[in-house]
Amino acid sequence: MIDIEKAEKAFREYIKAYNPEDEKIKIKIGHIKRVEEQSKWIATSLGLDEENILLAKLIGLLHDIGRFEQVRRFHTFLDKISVNHAEEGNRVLFEQGFIREFVTDPQYDDIIRKAIGNHNKLQIEDGLKERELLHAKIIRDADKSDIFPTILATGLQGNIAFSDRDTSKETITSVVFEKFMRQEPISYGEIQTNIDHMVIWVTYIYDINFGVTLQKIKEGNYVSRILHMTDYEDENTKEKIRQIENKANRDIEEMIKKDE
Repeated sequence: MIDIEKAEKAFREYIKAYNPEDEKIKIKIGHIKRVEEQSKWIATSLGLDEENILLAKLIGLLHDIGRFEQVRRFHTFLDKISVNHAEEGNRVLFEQGFIREFVTDPQYDDIIRKAIGNHNKLQIEDGLKERELLHAKIIRDADKSDIFPTILATGLQGNIAFSDRDTSKETITSVVFEKFMRQEPISYGEIQTNIDHMVIWVTYIYDINFGVTLQKIKEGNYVSRILHMTDYEDENTKEKIRQIENKANRDIEEMIKKDE
């Protein structure tokens, strides 16, 4: 059985090596705590057994452990200009052997590795086993449901790709707008402006796996709040953002109904 208290103690010891006064470290610790509890809540809502509930909670605790080295070395959360934080997390857990400090039984290794490795991908990789896929979906939902309030709490400058630009004067890239309206995946390689980056956050709603998570996003009014974190001086961009907002909120309602 998984000893979650032992894992939490080992995690607290691990993060002592990182500057507790660093605002990014503080943000990440708070995010991890919330995702850990959100993962447990989703697993419980799905009616899973105690073992899988504890496993979901453990994955929530560990999913962003790679962020600490990312912040220490690169001072950013942006993978595209630093390291893939999921891969870094698996390196810490499995290549460095940190996982063995609190999970002695290797039967969970593949599930944990696959869930963490897939939590930040554009799409979950093919070929996962049933239990691996289940936990990959749970952590993706738990992570995304907390990303919205985390972004709102830290503000644009702490999250956007082009922090030296005046976001209000930017426009939305045509391919980003068109792909969103067609509900096609948008890769981070396609973003050219901060507005594009904000729109990618909204696309997270289409990668939610469970109705309970969508309901939480709806109740938080996260789509509208994210899209209105800045003003838009360009009238064309302002109209496109209005269309994106309306479509996204309408789609959330429809997806919740389908899951009922």
